[in-house]
Amino acid sequence: MDLSWVEYRNVVEEFLSRCFKNCKLISDYEDKTVVSRLDFLTEDHFYVSYICRSLDGEIKKWQKQYYGLPKNSRRGYKRCKQCGSIIERTGNRRMFCNNCANIRERNRKRKIAYKYRIAK
Repeated sequence: MDLSWVEYRNVVEEFLSRCFKNCKLISDYEDKTVVSRLDFLTEDHFYVSYICRSLDGEIKKWQKQYYGLPKNSRRGYKRCKQCGSIIERTGNRRMFCNNCANIRERNRKRKIAYKYRIAK
């Protein structure tokens, strides 16, 4: 992904504004007790974890849109080992995107043909 600082800042600011609009204050939950097994967790911990999870999810959605991948896929996604673009998982052995796989296959066949010609 190639993003300038200005583009990145605009994207993150949009996500943060959406996150703050959806965030509920802890005072909304005063009737309902928020049960925690850990005594050291405070309101700030809840807000920070909510913002981090929201940003993570929004950036993943934005990346899928950036690369033109479908929004909902049960298969999941991974990165191409050669160029780093996001590809949809189709199996455990898939490591490269279609373009990189074609280039690697072409190089592999070229080496095989070269060895075959030398052997004659």
